[in-house]
Amino acid sequence: MAVPDYQSLMLPVLMVSTADETRVGDTVDRLAETTSTFSPAAKETADFLSKRLVLIDGEHLAGLMIRYNMGCRIEEILHIKKVDEDFFE
Repeated sequence: MAVPDYQSLMLPVLMVSTADETRVGDTVDRLAETTSTFSPAAKETADFLSKRLVLIDGEHLAGLMIRYNMGCRIEEILHIKKVDEDFFE
């Protein structure tokens, strides 16, 4: 089965999200990974919905995944050192 493109996928996701109650699991089944951004029409649709809806594009999703350590792993830890100026006083 082919993965749907991002733009054609967003309208069904927005429609599911406008229901009185939406479970994350019900919506997740309709999501696909993408690195694209939202079209002006998708942004406009989200602005006019009665419920608050936050659009998350691929770049924002990647940032959230890294921040909350979801779907990623620590490859290397980098320690950044700073000189303690009080040490020399």
